[in-house]
Formats: sequence, C-alpha cells, structure tokens
Amino acid sequence: MAVDPTTKDFVLASGPTINIEFPIGSFDTTFSPAPSDSVQLIPGDQTKKKHLALMSVHFRNGKSATVTGYGWEYHNPDDPGMEAWVNEDDPISGGVSLLDVLMQSEFHIVAMGSVNEVEREWRSSLLPLFIDNENNYERESHAVADDLAH
Repeated sequence: MAVDPTTKDFVLASGPTINIEFPIGSFDTTFSPAPSDSVQLIPGDQTKKKHLALMSVHFRNGKSATVTGYGWEYHNPDDPGMEAWVNEDDPISGGVSLLDVLMQSEFHIVAMGSVNEVEREWRSSLLPLFIDNENNYERESHAVADDLAH
C-alpha cells in the first residue's frame, strides 16, 4: 500500500514492496475495534474511517516473520525522509526504524472493515491456495475458514 500525496488516501503501491510473511501455525491473532488514537494517525478522509478493526498478531515460541523485498535501493526524490527510512534505517517515529518494525514479534494492523469482516477475511486468507486446470486461483469456502477459527 501507499499513500496518494494529493488525496492522502491509501492506494495500491505501484513500485517495489516489502512483504511480511507470518509463520503458519506459530502465531496467535486477536481482533478488536480500532482505537480512536490509532485511527487519527491514519491519513485521509475521516468519514472513510468509520469501520476500522485492529488485528494483533503475536508470534509464539521465538518465531519471527519472513521479510522479502527489504534491501532494494529505494529512490524518491520528492520524499527524502522516506528515502532515509528505507535506505539509511533512520527512525520513523519515537526512535523506531523500519528495520525495528520488520523485526518485531508482535504486529498491530489497522484494517478497513468491521471486526467480523476483517477476521473473516484474515481466516480465509490463511487457507491454502488451489489452482485449477485453467490456472484460476481460489481458496476454500468461508465455511472452512470459520471452522478454523474455532
């Protein structure tokens, strides 16, 4: 994701991305309404932020995330601060750098949707991907995802 500089809304990133992959079977996830102080930190139109959920992921047994895409040289002459965060590990806020964020054992993610919607999407995204004979990708039904949640 990226922030559109003119609208301050989130949009799909068009350039290199950093992916954080959680170790399957080695983390716990909780869901709750997003706290208002967190919502205020998100750029964009406040009216679009009525239904936001907080997803907290905590790794068990010393496990950690697998990070891909980090380490590519990043160029953005319009935002030298962002360049410094990515290329020079400068602190983003409160002395915390991007590398610190990527190496943590607990992630708190604010997602658009009600708590139930975000949890349902998260559970279904954990299901294995199946490829049919025509290379169409699909996941098992939400019913299976709901079974995994219990």
